[in-house]
Amino acid sequence: MGSTTRAKTAGVLILTAEEIIAEFNKGYQGRVMLGAEAAGLLMDCVARTDGDYIEIGSAFGGSAIMAGMAMGDGPGTVYCIDNFLGVNRLESIDAVYNGFWENVIRFELQQRIVAFNQSHPPFPEPIHFHKFSVGLIDGDHLGEGPLKDFLGLDSRVTDYLLFDNAELEPVSATINAAISAGDWIEYKAVEYKSTIGDEKISRFVALRRANNQVPEAYYDKMRHYMGDNRIPL
Repeated sequence: MGSTTRAKTAGVLILTAEEIIAEFNKGYQGRVMLGAEAAGLLMDCVARTDGDYIEIGSAFGGSAIMAGMAMGDGPGTVYCIDNFLGVNRLESIDAVYNGFWENVIRFELQQRIVAFNQSHPPFPEPIHFHKFSVGLIDGDHLGEGPLKDFLGLDSRVTDYLLFDNAELEPVSATINAAISAGDWIEYKAVEYKSTIGDEKISRFVALRRANNQVPEAYYDKMRHYMGDNRIPL
């Protein structure tokens, strides 16, 4: 099922990225965050796989809902890692976290989505050794934040690794490091207009695992990217 497919699966209406965004604009809690171009690419990557999905940075649940929709009636669980602190001073942790679940429930995806209410790193202990088909990095975009999130997902994601806000230097530097190491290659990149209303153009990048080889040596990979500055996974 591609991201532009709209069909009933197991009695549930599967929406396109554009339709999910339109539903959020009708009064759901918060913003969907991703533009239609990025949302469509996310759903395309998820629809191409049969495994689980994980994202670091969930906010009001738009990307998690899109991933869940893209799975249709196939297997797969959507895992979310977020401290739900909000994206500005007007959004409290309770407002964002409650809004996340209100949105998930309204889309009837509560049985498919699991949320860990915490910062990253460290990686959630219950899924420490889990593997995921698709991962999205959309958390802290500043400083070493994107690199820390990448190190957490690099050895756990088997097929596609997605980055939002790749126009920012820390994110683009992490993407370049992932590609230069030889484990990832660019699958597709799109641009979209920011949904926050500032007319900024954001960049969304999808990487594909090179040669389908998933590295197992977490600490060797950390040493490659960070030298002796170890980051807890």
